[in-house]
Amino acid sequence: MLGFGHSESPPLSYTQHLWEALVADFCCEIANADEGGVVLVGNSIGGGISAGAAANLGNLAVGLVLCNTAGEINDPQVSL
Repeated sequence: MLGFGHSESPPLSYTQHLWEALVADFCCEIANADEGGVVLVGNSIGGGISAGAAANLGNLAVGLVLCNTAGEINDPQVSL
């Protein structure tokens, strides 16, 4: 996930919406979600990100497992 680890961070605003888009893009481009769907699994903040990505993927997300989910769900149209 962008913003984590020891690599140099790009000059971006790290929001749940950015991370959700990254997960959804990965599912579509790398995991070939269009060929049968994906099951997303997330722990802690990853649970919230997985839930948001699943909502963005629609029918391509065939399952969702949430463990110790944390975080808030914010409307991307509302400024904080």
